[in-house]
Amino acid sequence: MNETLSLLIGLINAIAAAVGAWIAVAQWRASRSKPPIAAPPPRAPAVTPRLPAPLRAPVAARQDGRILARTAAVAVAFGAVAAVFSALTDLVYGVEQSSDGEHGALLTVLASVLYLVALVAFLLGLFVLVAGLVKRRKRVVRLGLLAVLLSQTLWLAMWLTSFM
Repeated sequence: MNETLSLLIGLINAIAAAVGAWIAVAQWRASRSKPPIAAPPPRAPAVTPRLPAPLRAPVAARQDGRILARTAAVAVAFGAVAAVFSALTDLVYGVEQSSDGEHGALLTVLASVLYLVALVAFLLGLFVLVAGLVKRRKRVVRLGLLAVLLSQTLWLAMWLTSFM
């Protein structure tokens, strides 16, 4: 029963990591700068009335949005990595409990990396969440919340394995 529960927890964390990685990659691709649209070539040199030049959006405002979107993508990616390491740590713990072999060093390394990555994902996720709320960008708020939730999968895994 304990091994089955450990494998189920690892599978759930792996699925959460895959979804988080997919969202992070999609967000990263969406935040890339687009090539400028060129004006069509003129057909014939005709006299055109002089019109004032159209107003351009400030470049700094567009760059801030891209930077925030890329930060959100990085936060979700760190959350996905935290979920992967959570699944790996859970699986190694399950193997260690079911066999008499020593996996203590591997478990220590995985847990250390997991805590570090989860902390980075949590802090970046909170930053993106607050920045999204301040700038009123719903998509960024959702991505920040997703990063925070993915960073907390380690606590769910530890809670579930404590019952084994």
